[in-house]
Amino acid sequence: MPGELDLAFVLRLVPYRDADLVVTLLTQHHGLISLMARGARKSQKRFSGALDYLTLIRATFKKPRSGMGTLTAAESARSYEKIRGDLACYHLAMHFFEVTRLATREGDDANEPFLLLGHLLTLLERGGDRTTALRIFHLKTIAHLGYAPSELACASCGVGLQESGAHLHEGGLLCPPCGAGNGVPLSKSAVNAIVKTASLTYEEFRSFKISPAEEREIGPVVEAALVRALGAEPRSLEQLHEMLGT
Repeated sequence: MPGELDLAFVLRLVPYRDADLVVTLLTQHHGLISLMARGARKSQKRFSGALDYLTLIRATFKKPRSGMGTLTAAESARSYEKIRGDLACYHLAMHFFEVTRLATREGDDANEPFLLLGHLLTLLERGGDRTTALRIFHLKTIAHLGYAPSELACASCGVGLQESGAHLHEGGLLCPPCGAGNGVPLSKSAVNAIVKTASLTYEEFRSFKISPAEEREIGPVVEAALVRALGAEPRSLEQLHEMLGT
């Protein structure tokens, strides 16, 4: 049995016994999977040195009906060398991987998170704005979890928000009457920034940038919404603030 073949990002590597690794992959077509890479810590022959966090790999694996599958081979499809050489970008990418792992369950359709990771890593590799990449990632992840605003309308009563500010709540954007006592109040410009960022296409990532004024208002609010959506605060978030100076 030759096994399955798929493109994948490595989200986590955990040493097991003397020579093995438990590898958590986000694959394009098989979703999130955890696999045993036998002998990976002592021999690089089968894995060609590809088991790294900043490498898109072609993974060959076997998935049994129950229990953990086995990673039988891996080779590099693309390496993000410029991110490796930039400490802040490296920590940002590691934050992406941690949050993606927390937001995805085995068996989920993960094609959208897979594509999001690929486009944002490419953006960072090409020198894109780090803070903008971070907020795109947060809002797209919240959207994937079913909580982010996608249009300028109250998530409770449906009234348009074009003429007023709003409150960001775990259920989306709320108009001032519906949001009174719930969520965090936002200015109209902040509402527009959140909705625009959440609705960006992949092709628009490169040309889009969040202003410092918008970031000061929406940054803490978006992170609070992310933590609520995940049900836990990512461990990488505090260190990421130190690296980015946010």
